[in-house]
Amino acid sequence: MNKFNAVPEEVRHFLQAAGHHDNLRTANYSLSINAFRLFQSFVDLYSPSVFSVVARLTGLPNEKEVVSITADVLVDLWDKRQELSLEKQTGVFIYKIILLHIFSYLQARGNEDRISLLKNTLLIDPVYYSSASDS
Repeated sequence: MNKFNAVPEEVRHFLQAAGHHDNLRTANYSLSINAFRLFQSFVDLYSPSVFSVVARLTGLPNEKEVVSITADVLVDLWDKRQELSLEKQTGVFIYKIILLHIFSYLQARGNEDRISLLKNTLLIDPVYYSSASDS
């Protein structure tokens, strides 16, 4: 049996939506099903709020793009889960990661109007939108 097929459906769907299914097939073979369940719980815990924030801040009408950004944020958070677990204010940490992804996305698409709106509306340390425009 292919180990990829042993991964819970929701996790496969998330990773495929995020374009990370190849990582699952190669690097993650050694992870146990318990690790995938932990990842699934992580996604279940954070995805609704991350999706909501991404949708509101980007203003994107296309749900597929919001899902894609959300998936990228969740993968980034998963990669930084040790840092996240050490944070006293996890919400702030998560918000910073979301902002980095949103500003990078908007910058890559030249959506300066939305970037300007966010800069003028949100209380954001300039490091979050300047780093996105520097990349």
